[in-house]
Amino acid sequence: MPESALSDYGAFMTWMNEQLAHVTLGALLEANAHLTSPLGLLRRSMLAMRERPVPKRDVIDWLATAHAEADADIQLLIEIFEQHSAVKRAHMEGMREADVLHLSLREYEQLLRRVSSRSSCNLHAEMELLATDGLIRSAKRLQLTDVIERYGPRFQAIAASFKNDYIFQHSMIHLSNAYTFLGQYVQALDILRDRQLLALAKKEIYPELLFMHTATNYFNLGNLEQALSILTEKYPESGRPARIQLSLDTFRTFNGQARVDRTSLGLPRYDWTMQALLLFAESDAGPPVGKTLTQREEQLRQVLTLSEHALTRDTYPTDLLFGYWLRARTRLLLGEYGMAVQELATVFEPLPEELFNRALLTALDLELAMTPLTALRVPLAEAERRFRQVFEDARTTRYANPESLARLVQRWHPQAAAYAALMPNPVRECLPALDLLVRVDQRATWRGQALPPALVPHLTRLNLHVPTVGVTLSGNAAYQVARLSRPVGEASVWGPVLPLLPVVVALSRGGEAHREAARRAWRDFGMLPGAHRDPELDSVVEVWRAVVAGERTLADGLRALQDL
Repeated sequence: MPESALSDYGAFMTWMNEQLAHVTLGALLEANAHLTSPLGLLRRSMLAMRERPVPKRDVIDWLATAHAEADADIQLLIEIFEQHSAVKRAHMEGMREADVLHLSLREYEQLLRRVSSRSSCNLHAEMELLATDGLIRSAKRLQLTDVIERYGPRFQAIAASFKNDYIFQHSMIHLSNAYTFLGQYVQALDILRDRQLLALAKKEIYPELLFMHTATNYFNLGNLEQALSILTEKYPESGRPARIQLSLDTFRTFNGQARVDRTSLGLPRYDWTMQALLLFAESDAGPPVGKTLTQREEQLRQVLTLSEHALTRDTYPTDLLFGYWLRARTRLLLGEYGMAVQELATVFEPLPEELFNRALLTALDLELAMTPLTALRVPLAEAERRFRQVFEDARTTRYANPESLARLVQRWHPQAAAYAALMPNPVRECLPALDLLVRVDQRATWRGQALPPALVPHLTRLNLHVPTVGVTLSGNAAYQVARLSRPVGEASVWGPVLPLLPVVVALSRGGEAHREAARRAWRDFGMLPGAHRDPELDSVVEVWRAVVAGERTLADGLRALQDL
């Protein structure tokens, strides 16, 4: 390590990144083991803190030795980095962070006050940059918007003052990441799409990190296609870096489009989430009959086990919201719709730009209306309003994509997408979901393919989340059912084959315009084929025919479902 890299942060960052382009971090640390001055130990510590998943070097001892031997200016710089090191270790080691972060915020503010009294110090710019960076990192995890907005412009100015490509891009990526944590994805993208940053990426300065962060913000806005294209266009499959592939696998998994080996995810904080979503995808891959239906229940029970700690873990609000959705959807698919409501008892309002979470949570409330629940968690009119608002916001929010959000809803909540296409004032992006509804006249078909008559009542019960009575399919019928699989990205999805009655149940909870929509859908799609062999469900359908016609009450219809 040259002497200039010890005393000048810009020179150190340039040297470090140039070296790491050719040698491993471990080799670089070994090659500089002879540096035992206070600044030498500090720079070695900065290198060592880049180790993943957790630094193995004696960083704490190095910093203590350096501090004991340093002058007052270098001691202050070391104290700033010690604080940074403590917070980073707590995060990487999965510790509960809240107490550590509140303490670090106070420490960084005190350190910044001490830095301001040393304005003539040669290390002043580095001190202020690192202390402000640490303060912003702590504030983002504590969701302190005012702190980030107060210090963000100054942080940007300090980073630019170094006139160093590595420092500027590294700092701007982390500043944008702070806005990402606050749910301000548009602001984050505005920073990441800055011409100067993009020009640096062309010079191969932190390109992976820049493009990964950019893709993540598009993903959080529900714009999957743009998130994927940013990474796939820059990094073709041949020779793609491992962490870029991991990001692609993550985005596809969250959107139900991935088939990934669950042993190779490499995301300690999100491993359980990825595993749960892959179980969701597996449970949707085969026709829900016979052994596959039993296997599906086992997979969903595994999801509940995997996600138990999601309720108590010290985590970020956006992750917590996703955890609520994941568990509630699992309960719903298991027919435990009352427990699904309970899982959402402490759910809080997502931030306006959290379009991904908002789309899924509002779709879940629409689907809860398709159960025998007497009282909904959210009144139907309010559930519809919230769902529509997601798409209205997606149409007007820069970088968002309402069509991509509709595909997300159709993947995880296809019945909600079909409902949104049939309800009064439908969401136009959901209209393709109409093709997923079963059509019944003299026979039953799905997307032009014949369905065994016995399958329709079975799916009707299943999608109403009431007990099924089992279905036996002949060899030819089983073949008909098995061939209803289709690719969604890299995943294989069966159907989804949607019977009409659950949608009619939800529509019947609305006013006359909703019941008219239900009558129109009944005429267009039909309900049960003549040879279906489920007389009990036949009686329930007759009750609902009367409900839709205004001859019986909604309570009668719900009671009939509860008696199934």
